[in-house]
Amino acid sequence: MVHGVADSGNKSNPFTTGRTHQEATALRGLERAAMSGVGYEEPETRYHAHIIKLLLSALPSRNEIHRLWQAVTDSEKYHLSYYHHRSSCTSSSAGFPPEFGLSQPIQHPVILARRMLIFATALQGLPPVVDLGLSKNHVTIMDEVVEAVISLVNVNDALMGSLEALDNLMLQSMFHMNCGLLKRSWMTLRQAVMCAQILGLHRAGHHRFTVLDAAREYEPETMWHEIVYMERVGSLLLGLPTSTGMTVLVRLDLTKDIPHEKYLSTVLGNVAARILDRNQIQSPQQALDTTKSIDKEMISISEQMPSSYWRPLDFTGINKASADAFGEVQRAFSHASYYTLIIQLHTPYMLCPTYPTQTAYSRMACVNASREILSHEVALRSFTAITAFCRLSEFLALIAGVTLMLAHASSHCSQQAGNLLSHQRLRDRALVERVLECLEFMADLQQDLPAVRCIALLKDLLYIEEDAAHNHANLNPSGEQERSMMIVRMPFYGNVKISGRGIASVTLPGSEQEVGQSEGLHIGGIGSVRIVRPTTQAVKQVDTNVPPDGAAFSAYDSDVLPVQYQHNFDPSLDDWAFQGIDTAFFESLMREAGTST
Repeated sequence: MVHGVADSGNKSNPFTTGRTHQEATALRGLERAAMSGVGYEEPETRYHAHIIKLLLSALPSRNEIHRLWQAVTDSEKYHLSYYHHRSSCTSSSAGFPPEFGLSQPIQHPVILARRMLIFATALQGLPPVVDLGLSKNHVTIMDEVVEAVISLVNVNDALMGSLEALDNLMLQSMFHMNCGLLKRSWMTLRQAVMCAQILGLHRAGHHRFTVLDAAREYEPETMWHEIVYMERVGSLLLGLPTSTGMTVLVRLDLTKDIPHEKYLSTVLGNVAARILDRNQIQSPQQALDTTKSIDKEMISISEQMPSSYWRPLDFTGINKASADAFGEVQRAFSHASYYTLIIQLHTPYMLCPTYPTQTAYSRMACVNASREILSHEVALRSFTAITAFCRLSEFLALIAGVTLMLAHASSHCSQQAGNLLSHQRLRDRALVERVLECLEFMADLQQDLPAVRCIALLKDLLYIEEDAAHNHANLNPSGEQERSMMIVRMPFYGNVKISGRGIASVTLPGSEQEVGQSEGLHIGGIGSVRIVRPTTQAVKQVDTNVPPDGAAFSAYDSDVLPVQYQHNFDPSLDDWAFQGIDTAFFESLMREAGTST
């Protein structure tokens, strides 16, 4: 959404990026004055005043701000009020200032930047095609506002000494997340980690920050926990290393004074760190032992919560702009986070035949976790179709759908008699298809090309699973080529073909390796994923060593995959400019399982 504005004259200073030469010169002078205190009368005040002036120039007129305020739904305003009163962990629309607080006098650029970010986040909930009779489309206004905040405030080290500045980085990360730009969100969280450490938030009792708005009571420890937790989850989903690996979040005691979501995010933050460490282990047995230990810890965490916390979502009779609705949505996100970590923990063994007993256990863990996430997504979308705060849940639902279909596809290839998932197969497919309907609606509404790519991927995986079920039922697969197949590039395993005939290890020519990495869709750790249609000859099947107890999948090997293929995506969507949901799903998770082969 927000791409930044290049300025060839000021490449080395992002603070002046996109400004005219006159503005850039003035800003550099004011910045030097603010840092040195020489050459200007009250330089910091003049410096702040100039930044505020530039920020205000990025906003639409007051009349247009009022019209946009009226266009935002009450439920969106209620959710936004949580970020306005972040420290209280509660939400009250009555306490949220009208017109996003932009009509009130503001004395500090960081406070203005914060209100502008909340304003832009609110606009994310409006459909792009809606015509509000403004001088510009509201999407353009949103991008320009965020661009100004980032270039003038959030990358300006001279303004990074307060908790409000840190809060702005968290809001920026959330904005990128809601755009589907997970990498940009993660990079902003990395910046927030550094800022929080400079402010001393990582050491209790050693804080060295300022608070610009005395009326607000921040909780530095809570902010630190949120940043660490989200940075670690982002690292898992992107298959990237964390910058907080040595940090252990202080485990809170679950009492009536501690919100369940706050407790859960703290303990799950530590679990995410353990999974990240597990993914780096080279010893297969050590990795398996660690996996079992983490699994026991997650079971213990779930048992610490009251059983009522795990009840199914229920939005019946709830006002969308109410505390009950806000609490239920927060519970849905917490559930999705918990079950996503289960998927991240067990996926390697779901597809690995080396440990048959662990494979069966991990497959069922992934299947049950995926069902929970998908059911939550359906309930959430049935309650509120449009919200600026659900893009992460959409992505987690996509991961769950892919995981569930991979579990079914691999279960059809088992050499053992009976399939534990057969009775739930059609229900699971119906659940995935229902979620696809929700995601398609959102993709059409938001004109979201990255979501279209992910939807196409999941649809093809449904076809692949159907072919696998058909071939397994016939016991004697036909010689016809598969309608489609998935090529996954994973560490240690290399290239893996998943099709109606099973899961095969394949070797691609060098040129195809490069094409796969540049054109594939990255989904959480699987790495580069492509759906292809063979146009020459079927991939040759050969026997491989399958564990005597029965593998989780049938293994095939092909010397070379046919070079000629046809993408099942719209070619216009292969441009990496659309890397919205651009994560890795199995890549880091498959590492130790691949080492064991």
